Amino acid sequence: DLMLDAQKLELSNIVLNKSKINVDTLLTNVLSGLKSIFKEKNIDCTVHIDEESTYQKNFVLKFELYCDEFRITQILNNVIKNAIESIHHNAGKIKIVVQKKDDEIVFSINDNGVGMSKDQLEGLFKKFYQTDTSLARKKNGSGLGLYISKELVMLHGGKMWVESQLGVGTTFYFSIPIQD
Repeated sequence: DLMLDAQKLELSNIVLNKSKINVDTLLTNVLSGLKSIFKEKNIDCTVHIDEESTYQKNFVLKFELYCDEFRITQILNNVIKNAIESIHHNAGKIKIVVQKKDDEIVFSINDNGVGMSKDQLEGLFKKFYQTDTSLARKKNGSGLGLYISKELVMLHGGKMWVESQLGVGTTFYFSIPIQD
């Protein structure tokens, strides 16, 4: 429940249950849960896990993160679902890229949706903030998803940010330190 999570975050009441997780497995699980939406809306979703070097063929298998798997799944689901809402169905493209940068892993979720203006971007991570970027112009979100996502990323010691261009699309980024 988003309201409950928002309340817990305000009270510093969320305890992360961290363990080592395989990033490839994590993404496979998240995307398999969204497969029917991609199919129904005819959205092309691609995943690219950046390998550190071409010499390490098994690098993907070693791509591990020490984090709360439930919370990282929650963040990914939220950002991907927002992307789905903002893209043209039947021509929608979502690209997920995972890269190792120094001592953290950076996730980026890019869509070819309606994009956002500078004004919309400013309040994006505030509580109860809603932009009208969904193509159907329906206001049924709580305005808590991105607020909670950013708070959860910060609890992990990471950062969350966004780049967007009206009419071109949006890319959400978040970084999570590899180790505690």
